[in-house]
Amino acid sequence: MIFKTGDPVRITYEGETQDGEIFLACSTGLSITVTFNGRLGTYSGLMPLLWMEDQYIDLVSGKPVTVTRGCRVLPWPGSNPSTLPKSK
Repeated sequence: MIFKTGDPVRITYEGETQDGEIFLACSTGLSITVTFNGRLGTYSGLMPLLWMEDQYIDLVSGKPVTVTRGCRVLPWPGSNPSTLPKSK
């Protein structure tokens, strides 16, 4: 699967999962940088990845990272997102 900059993704690393997006992507899909809110392992908000054999790995420790396509929640046409109730 080849990702492009701005794609929403779900990132799983060391048993933890975060929603994020592709911050940088090379045209071949061999290297990507993902961004997310919070922490995944030792990473805080940004994680560089490399495709090796059949999976992405993080560039620092070489541990496997699962990256799947995510989805964006879009506001209803004509609605004002700032007036929607906040989720708890």
